Amino acid sequence: MNTSVVSNDTAYVGQHGIRRTLVNATNSSSSLKMSTVNDTSIMDFVRNESIALTLATPLDEGDKTGNIFKGWFIPPATTNYRFFMSCDDHCILKFGQTPGMGDNVTDVQDILEVYEWTYWRQYHNTTKTNRSSVWMALEADQPYFLEAQHTEFGGGDHLTVAVEIEKTDNSTGHYHSLKEVQYLGFMTETTDYDTVRITIENPDDGNYLLSFVNPETMGMTMSSQFAANADVAKVRDAVKAFYADTYESDIKVELTMYDAANATTTNLTDSVKNVYDIKMLKLISSESTSKIYVAKTTTKSKVSVQYPSEVQLSTPPISGSF
Repeated sequence: MNTSVVSNDTAYVGQHGIRRTLVNATNSSSSLKMSTVNDTSIMDFVRNESIALTLATPLDEGDKTGNIFKGWFIPPATTNYRFFMSCDDHCILKFGQTPGMGDNVTDVQDILEVYEWTYWRQYHNTTKTNRSSVWMALEADQPYFLEAQHTEFGGGDHLTVAVEIEKTDNSTGHYHSLKEVQYLGFMTETTDYDTVRITIENPDDGNYLLSFVNPETMGMTMSSQFAANADVAKVRDAVKAFYADTYESDIKVELTMYDAANATTTNLTDSVKNVYDIKMLKLISSESTSKIYVAKTTTKSKVSVQYPSEVQLSTPPISGSF
């Protein structure tokens, strides 16, 4: 247990930034997950420490990597604060409840956890997991211990943390620091990306798996098992390895559910048919796969596959620095 506290020595000014540990498990036989990313007893995890000036990682840094950020958050005003987080694939934000106490297991609490991948800096989401903490009342100029943990399994990866500061009548200046970021994209005219459609009739909680065939090498990539009534996050986690390993591409999964009257529904218990569209987020010139084998393990549901028929063949977006 690290019980480090803030120094009271006013003659010494500490270094700005936050300590970052990059954990690389590419050549490890151990599994990289939240329960192991901070376990220094696993000797084949490669750990590199540095000082970061932002609580963020570079985009797409590598596969089977993790991050640990540790430092101090010093509020500029006595008011309410809440934190936002986005990541790919899994991240937790921890916060000390007592100023100056440090990394103490009795004081530090999890204030935010994102269980599934998000787009970069996509803090606001009304339909999935909450990506913001509750408001917390913090004192000005007091150091609060802050720690972010992050794990990535394959494909794209990132972690970013932002803070929103509530403006009160007693505070001076403008402290609202959750920035509005606008992006300018140069996209092709068509947006019909490579899509595999999985249709499940009478979805139950039994499991099945999919085996994707690489059309060039005829090699096969097997998904992990997942339930016939799984949500989009579990489907994505189960099948994304094929796209990451074969095309170095991320994917998104969209789910449409239909009730007995063949009307769309948002209630999983009313659904008699689930349609999952697995979309590859990278431009390619031919279909990603022409064969997918379905292997049922415990599900009784009917599973059918529709292969990609329309792919993005237009000129890719222009690239460079703008």
